[in-house]
Amino acid sequence: MVLLLCICAFLLHGCTEGKPEESVPPQIGDGDESVDSLACFVPADGIDAEPLNAAILSAASNAGIHAESFAAESVSEQVKQISDVMGKVDAMIVYPVSTAGIETAISSAAALGTQVLTLHMNILSPEKTVSFVGPDYTGAGTQAAIQIMSDFPSGGALAFVYGPETDAAQQAIADGYNDAVEKSLSPISSQKGPDWELAFSINCDWSAEDAYAQCSEQFSEQARIDAIFCSSDSMIPGVLEAARTAGLLKGDDDRAAGIPPFYLYGLGGQTNVLQGIADGVIRATLVADLDQEAATAVSLVEKLIKGEAVERINWIPFNLVTAENVANYLYRPSN
Repeated sequence: MVLLLCICAFLLHGCTEGKPEESVPPQIGDGDESVDSLACFVPADGIDAEPLNAAILSAASNAGIHAESFAAESVSEQVKQISDVMGKVDAMIVYPVSTAGIETAISSAAALGTQVLTLHMNILSPEKTVSFVGPDYTGAGTQAAIQIMSDFPSGGALAFVYGPETDAAQQAIADGYNDAVEKSLSPISSQKGPDWELAFSINCDWSAEDAYAQCSEQFSEQARIDAIFCSSDSMIPGVLEAARTAGLLKGDDDRAAGIPPFYLYGLGGQTNVLQGIADGVIRATLVADLDQEAATAVSLVEKLIKGEAVERINWIPFNLVTAENVANYLYRPSN
């Protein structure tokens, strides 16, 4: 009988390792109330969901916290998962399937004494959670500006391919970029500052197709473009295709995409863009530090379980990726 109980306990713990469960009903806790417990909820198809989930489970294990994870394909499925677990764990880390639709479930979980944090993407009613951990888009805009100004110390003709003007992330990126440029132009000496010229600035719907359509029009009108900053890697293929159509790409048999006559900067760390950096087609991109997001979230859970206060907003800086360090990102298993 003792042997049978040991085998059952082993199976209960072992089934939680690996990828997030997608439909298995949650089995939280092992009956030992002295063991801190955590449930992690992620989207089933989010590009960052699997690496974030793995990083959270690893950080929780290192902290001695029993953690299980659940992946949802829809808001309703994530709400059900949260409802099934609420009151059975000390804390929840929620990477929302959507910015709206899970607020009631989160409020109910909090009412039962479960500490709820949101991760990577906040909800429309952030006051319903105790804390948020996510990528610093304002800082990303600043990082992009600093890199571009470093590449063009004397100034140049710059173009911006931005996302929707009303998008919160886009607004943060633009604010960070503009703030960095304004600070660089502050009169701190008698030396002449960089000579910046706006080639063009457009707002797209994040898609390569829209970027292609709008950049095609711009490329036919602009005589000089030294650099283009895309606020999402998803739009870079459209920019490159528009440059190809306009006859701007330099021929190079070793690089299938060809080389643009301008420096191209992105944000997101998509695999095709990382490869473009390695090939010399793209200058740089910014990648969210998912490991640090996960480590920070689990650290906050530890504090909350101990009854300690935590910061409501926790911004995690992006990592700059250039030709010098792209191999560290391009060949990771997650890519």
